[in-house]
Amino acid sequence: MAIGETASANGETAAANGQTAAANGQTAAANGETAAAIGETAAAIGETAAAQRGLSFPPERA
Repeated sequence: MAIGETASANGETAAANGQTAAANGQTAAANGETAAAIGETAAAIGETAAAQRGLSFPPERA
């Protein structure tokens, strides 16, 4: 009986580890979205700075 209980506990641990891995994946995805938003914000700041200097963005090609 102890072997069956141990196997059951190991299965529950494996399931919990799977849930943790899924949560870690969701966190990584959210971190990626945050990084993308930061990049977009930085680009907008750069465009604003360029506009304040009278430059076009992206630069016009001759």
